[in-house]
Amino acid sequence: MNARRGRGRLIAVLAACLALTVTGCAKKKAIQAVEDMNQAFGDAKDACASVYAADEMGAVQDQVDATNVLSDDKKWKKALQGANDAMPEIQNLRTVADQDREQAQREANDALSAADAALKEADAADAAKYGGSYYADGKAKLELARKQAGDPCAWTTAAATAKQAEDDLRRARNAAIAEKKRLDDEAAARAKAEEEARRKAAEPEVAALPPNYVVERGDYLWKIAGMDKIYQGSKFWPLIYDANRSSIQNPDLIYPGQNLNIPRKMSDTEMMSKLQAMWGKASRGEDL
Repeated sequence: MNARRGRGRLIAVLAACLALTVTGCAKKKAIQAVEDMNQAFGDAKDACASVYAADEMGAVQDQVDATNVLSDDKKWKKALQGANDAMPEIQNLRTVADQDREQAQREANDALSAADAALKEADAADAAKYGGSYYADGKAKLELARKQAGDPCAWTTAAATAKQAEDDLRRARNAAIAEKKRLDDEAAARAKAEEEARRKAAEPEVAALPPNYVVERGDYLWKIAGMDKIYQGSKFWPLIYDANRSSIQNPDLIYPGQNLNIPRKMSDTEMMSKLQAMWGKASRGEDL
């Protein structure tokens, strides 16, 4: 009887030891699995998963948190199962984050290159001087985008900032071109006005020329028309004749002392038109 009891106690002790060994192994595996899970999840965070795989990140975060609670509660079997279930999701999270991050890096680099090109074009157009606030704003945004590009988690933001910089710098370039054209047009207008003023200053003023002429001995109409103070051209004598028909009966006969009107208010075009009409009459044998 005592022998049987001894053997029973031994079996119970061995069973208890075995149970402790199994429990200890399960605990060790669970702890290691949870540590591996947390390490992998931390690596995914460092790879900017919260930025580039935000949807996947939320679901995996819940799964990791739940597994850590099981581990804290020493529910080793469930914790081990939770960690094993979470690892494929974490790997997928990391894959999605890596792909989107690489795409964001390409977009940031392209946007920065385009903004750099826009800056060069703006500088070539003297936009710093003529481009207004667009130039300063665009240059400041470009500097900010370059700083943002130094953080892999901010590549999407860097691309957006660089695009804004490009837009501002292109506006600055266009504004500078328009402003310089305006200034050039104003300068050309001023030069034209100054040249016109010089031309008019060099011309004799109509008001300074006599509005009439008193005939002297030896004068005749074509001689009078050719005088510097009259028309400086003998061919204009019909104008004097036409304006003084009331006192000149015959254009070949004028007398000393006659006070002749000298037309002054006609433009050169009007004078030539009137002369052509009178010469036409003369060529047809009609009276002027």
